[in-house]
Amino acid sequence: MKRTLGIISIFLLFFYSLPLYYYKNYLPSHDERFIINLTFSLPLNNFLPPVYYYGPIQLYFLLISYSPLVIFGYIFKNNGIDYVKHLFVNDFQILTLIGKLTSLLFFVIALFIIFFIAKEKKWKPITLLFLILSFFFLHPLYISMTTIKNEALLFFLIFLFIYINIKLKNTHNINYLYFLAIISAALFIAKYNMIILLIFPIITFLPISKIKKKFITNFFKFLMFFLLFTILFMPAFLFDFRRFFEDFIYIFKIVNIEHIGWQQTTKLSESIYLTLNLFFANLPITFIFLLPCIFIYEIIIKKKYNNISYYATLIIYCIFLLKWKYRLPHYVIPIIPFILIIIFDFINNLENKLILIFIAITLISSFSAFRKNLNYIQSLKFKDIRILAKEYIENTIPENSRILLEDRFDYSPYILPSAAPQEYDAINPAREKIKQKYFELLIQYGAGKKYNIIFINVPLEGQRLLTFKFPTLEYLQNNCDYIVINEAYSYRFRDSKDSKNNFMNDAYKFYFETLKNFEIISELKNSTGTIKIYKTRK
Repeated sequence: MKRTLGIISIFLLFFYSLPLYYYKNYLPSHDERFIINLTFSLPLNNFLPPVYYYGPIQLYFLLISYSPLVIFGYIFKNNGIDYVKHLFVNDFQILTLIGKLTSLLFFVIALFIIFFIAKEKKWKPITLLFLILSFFFLHPLYISMTTIKNEALLFFLIFLFIYINIKLKNTHNINYLYFLAIISAALFIAKYNMIILLIFPIITFLPISKIKKKFITNFFKFLMFFLLFTILFMPAFLFDFRRFFEDFIYIFKIVNIEHIGWQQTTKLSESIYLTLNLFFANLPITFIFLLPCIFIYEIIIKKKYNNISYYATLIIYCIFLLKWKYRLPHYVIPIIPFILIIIFDFINNLENKLILIFIAITLISSFSAFRKNLNYIQSLKFKDIRILAKEYIENTIPENSRILLEDRFDYSPYILPSAAPQEYDAINPAREKIKQKYFELLIQYGAGKKYNIIFINVPLEGQRLLTFKFPTLEYLQNNCDYIVINEAYSYRFRDSKDSKNNFMNDAYKFYFETLKNFEIISELKNSTGTIKIYKTRK
């Protein structure tokens, strides 16, 4: 059994690393690009990030991952900093790959921690085998463990969090309480809304006699360690509290983004339905069936409260999910570890034959999730449509042509500017200095064709909707030679004709009326999207 477990674990790591093989075919998402940019801004900003809502601890880990590039540059290219700048401008996919490898490393460490948890809980090899097999059917996990966002870091920290919690419960060693405070601080700094997980250690150490006798004192020490390491991981908590608090509130507020087609409901019944659907769509059906059954059996029938802290954490997190205006698959990742512990604690007490039956049922009923993972791999074989658009522009459009892009390289292709780009309807002068330095870097180190670029900066959310206006036909004719449009933007407004919202009306007119005046010289399309390139002059 141990040999089988080892082989399947190795195959699991291979399977989870497959997306990295196709790294040249895709570009970072908006969040990934922004996180990388924030990481490289740290040395220029006294190692303090300009914004905090992405979780500073992720940036510090990434900075450590990128630091060998400087050493490599000094050894082989004579200048480490210039080498990194060259990569940043001309080969961003290398930086993306390193960031994704860092996330995969967090996943690998999390797997090792799972083995320690299994040993601490005295799980049978067949129980651990079942758990490892379940990772093949957790689609949100599969698509998130090789992204540069912080899901992989959270997954690792939460399993470490659980392991330290188990050690505290088993040994009653108060020192583990302080370790829990440190991990709690790391989770909080990785993602602010993870502060709700503080309920987990608090419920755990309440019944422990050594702690209970001096509960107030020990709880105070726990909070002090938590605050101390929060400040160490993120000095802005102390030195720039106002900005930290603004970002903290930003994460927790209910964002209104109805205009881009996300979920719009505020009714409790619909929120419950959508939250349940999030679980049904992203977890094996056997787990969804087992979880409430185990709760009824252990808590209500048998009055066993060994895992009460896990149930409490799940319930509080689900209540928190109800308040969100939209729900994405990766939002279940922070509670997957808690669900796994509850289920496999129960599974471990069953006979091996019954466990094998559950394994067989899970393999059959969850095959569609495994197929999703395979389809995800298949989709990566196609070049990102933005890469194809960049290649078309550089091969076809004359250098220094005036090109209108919808945004700064999120949905738009990454092409080099020949001068500081114009920004249509810019409203944030405070960020102009940062953007100016960014574009100076692109102009200085860019190796390839360069163009006169105008950015629309189409807003997707926030107060800018109240002021933003799209370019007029006259403006486009006088200032642009080519227009590049990604349908990832325009499709959001296809049903907005005669909308009461002025922004929606303007968007519809721009995308589906104004652009009809121009010739489409290329329509690039594949499974990653569609980009149309217009020529404004014949």
